[in-house]
Amino acid sequence: MARRTLRRCGVCALLCLAAVSRSSLTWTTPTRRLQTSTFTGLQVPSSQLQKLERTSRSLGKTVLKNTWLRSLLVGRQSRGGDAVLSKDLGGKVGEGLLVSLVAGLSVFAMSRLQLAIHKQVWVPPFGAIVLIFATQAVQEAKQGKSLDASSMLKVAAEAIVGVAGACALTVGTARLLGGSPSVLRALAVSFASLWMTFSPASFFPPAGALCALFVERVVAKGPLPGFEYALFPCSIGVALLLISTRVLASVLARLVGKSQA
Repeated sequence: MARRTLRRCGVCALLCLAAVSRSSLTWTTPTRRLQTSTFTGLQVPSSQLQKLERTSRSLGKTVLKNTWLRSLLVGRQSRGGDAVLSKDLGGKVGEGLLVSLVAGLSVFAMSRLQLAIHKQVWVPPFGAIVLIFATQAVQEAKQGKSLDASSMLKVAAEAIVGVAGACALTVGTARLLGGSPSVLRALAVSFASLWMTFSPASFFPPAGALCALFVERVVAKGPLPGFEYALFPCSIGVALLLISTRVLASVLARLVGKSQA
């Protein structure tokens, strides 16, 4: 009986020693270090946390890059006129007042330029041309496109080609026919119309007024310019009026206009 009891006690002692040794081995074994995630508050292994941080940084850079590209594209569209907001210029009355102001300031600028360079820049037919250009400029400024390069080049090419060709034909006709008033007046206007019909120029009626002005100088037997009349003051004057009306319309529209969604 005593021997059995001793055997049982020895077995229990051995089991206790084995358990103690196992626990000591477990605690001395290096464990994986845990860190707390700043995003979720959970404990995550450091290697996984580093991977998550690297992924988040790369995603952040991608988002910033895409945002920058998107803003760049929007900026280009705005400069091209695709994404420019239209402006409210006060309705028909406000637009009419703006046209009159743009036209008046353009005429004033041309007159001051003529005084400064002591050479004729302004001629009476420009009164009709400045009103046409001012009306177009205000309508373009309403859409935010008054200084659009392609639009300005198109209008300038059509108007200047029409004026230059019609005036050159009038000068040549006057030299051939002399001072016959009735025939010269009729031919000058007819040739102007034919030139604008069959040339790349648009139909620009004020060109006929510039031709008629030259004819009246011939009839009055005053000093006549040569073919340079088609260039100066006619073509250059048209170009200056186009530029001045577009610039003034753009500036005034920004000052008094209200953007529309």
